[in-house]
Amino acid sequence: PPKVKYAILGVIIRLLWWARCDTLLGRFLAVIISSHNRREISSRTAGVVILAFGRTIFNDDISALSEYAKRHRLSYCFLSFPSYLRALLSESVWPSAMRTQIAFYSLRHTHVAFLTRITGIFEDALHIIEDTYHTRIEIVLAGQIDYAMDYPWIAAIKNFGGKFIVLNKESIIYSPSFAEETVDLYKKDSFLYEGDAVLLYNLFAKELYMRAGAIEEKNSYVVGCPRVDRLIQIGAHTRAKKPL
Repeated sequence: PPKVKYAILGVIIRLLWWARCDTLLGRFLAVIISSHNRREISSRTAGVVILAFGRTIFNDDISALSEYAKRHRLSYCFLSFPSYLRALLSESVWPSAMRTQIAFYSLRHTHVAFLTRITGIFEDALHIIEDTYHTRIEIVLAGQIDYAMDYPWIAAIKNFGGKFIVLNKESIIYSPSFAEETVDLYKKDSFLYEGDAVLLYNLFAKELYMRAGAIEEKNSYVVGCPRVDRLIQIGAHTRAKKPL
């Protein structure tokens, strides 16, 4: 958004956070998300609704998957969590120590109060979107397993009865030296992905992350780039457990 609008939104988020108006902040986030996805919400009919984090390196995949759904008449649609909203939350409420990729994980036990609070706000936003706009988000989709700003969404969507899935954008074939550095980074902070599934582009990435202890065999799948078969299956399983 324009700079002035961005600044105003930031002030509102800071004030609501400072005043501990968490329900209002959840409603505010729900309004922004819904406004950003007005066309998708108004035109959708049925199927799995996926909230995807908007990021430059991830948006092409979401566009490809949306086109795939239209071409094959598949019953799922994407809502975008705007990247500017993610940045605003980071700047306005996130503890500085909890903003670092991977490294945040080893510090999470010292920020339990913050994580509990922000998780509740995200969960409120999901409920408000469902109650107000009659749109139940069943899957939250991220592009990487280890972003600090994504982490509270894992608990939020699970509490809501949905799934947190990563379509791992960075599943590239690494050089041997980079691979060893990656393993060391994850091991240093004892990072373990806590979402429901991670969909990887290739076997090399799966083996690398498993060697680092960052993912588990039970919830990691090599699906290629990009594929949604497994995503749809998981979404269908969610609906079967908790109907719309």
